[in-house]
Amino acid sequence: MIDNPPIHEGQLLAGSLFNEPMKVVTVSASGPDTLVAGLVGTQSERFRDVTLTCQDFDSLTVHNSAFTYEGDGLLLRLGLQAYSLGSAYKSDPYFGISISRVDPLRRQLEAIGDYLLKLPRVRSLPRCELDAAYFHLYSIERDDVDYIMEIFPIVKRKDIQEHGTYRTKETILQIHDAMQRAINTGEPYQSLPDPPPGPPTNPDGTFASLPTWRPGDPRPTDWPPHIHPPKLSDSGVDGDA
Repeated sequence: MIDNPPIHEGQLLAGSLFNEPMKVVTVSASGPDTLVAGLVGTQSERFRDVTLTCQDFDSLTVHNSAFTYEGDGLLLRLGLQAYSLGSAYKSDPYFGISISRVDPLRRQLEAIGDYLLKLPRVRSLPRCELDAAYFHLYSIERDDVDYIMEIFPIVKRKDIQEHGTYRTKETILQIHDAMQRAINTGEPYQSLPDPPPGPPTNPDGTFASLPTWRPGDPRPTDWPPHIHPPKLSDSGVDGDA
């Protein structure tokens, strides 16, 4: 009988004896040089009892699975969120979207959009681009994007009244397709907003310095149109006043 088993509960076994890493659930001796291990496949999640000899352990690698708590908590949170969204999406795509703590429909954040990007023609494209990016983040296919966008009747009605077509959905689908082509081909995705999101840049890509705009003064003629005014001064006068 093996006095000191070379494996114990909680460890992982990997080697040519198995087609996937196996987690040790139970260990019991069955003879002078053999033991029976209850193993669960880490991928298939199938349980089976396996008789192992001392010689078998020469071809196995034993990994300890003690918790170190050194992982990235933000990645864990993102993984749990993605898993819950995926489970909900299988039942109802709209339900999967509605329970998301990461708001994939940036049109709901009008306060931020109105402050950072005041012109509707400039604000619309970044919103649609973010929508398409979040749809890709959660692996939502094009046909499902089309379906989800149809459950926003107010947005659709306003688009048709102002533009004669459901422009928001069409733009999101267009960007979704462009992002998919970039994924398939490996070519960089070209952002549609012009000027692009972010601070102004020089032709070589370096950040461009902003002109001086003191609180209370009129907007400088060379101030970038997509950059919001300076914050309020101590006197409470806005730079856009």
